[in-house]
Amino acid sequence: MNIIRGVTAGFLVATGFFLPFILWDARALYGSTIQSLIDLSFRPDALTLPSLFNYWFGYFPPGWLLCVLYVIIWVLASIWTFKRSKSAATWLDGVVLTFWGFFLLGKQAFCNYYFLISGVLLLSIADRPVTFPAPSVPVCSQAE
Repeated sequence: MNIIRGVTAGFLVATGFFLPFILWDARALYGSTIQSLIDLSFRPDALTLPSLFNYWFGYFPPGWLLCVLYVIIWVLASIWTFKRSKSAATWLDGVVLTFWGFFLLGKQAFCNYYFLISGVLLLSIADRPVTFPAPSVPVCSQAE
């Protein structure tokens, strides 16, 4: 039941965000978001797997395949994040997984992209609760 509530809330938020743009010009919204990712030019000097694939085999995967992989990464990272505890650290872990997948499989990603991921990962680590084990020896003893 919580999954249905979460998906419904996410759908309503996304609809509320995108509806004005869809009403204004749906074709332009598609062209400036989805189509621009598909048409983005490939950079052979990028720090990505497609760039490595191009270096080794001289072939670059098509843009539509990368978009399908982006959706798969987003769905898997969302499911993984949703099934874990509800905390800021969990949400930040989901952001790290999603961005890492997008950048690793993208057409253009450079060291500053991975610095962003590292910064978000450090925020996630900093937000985790710290527990210290109870001391096995009393810290101080009472005088009799």
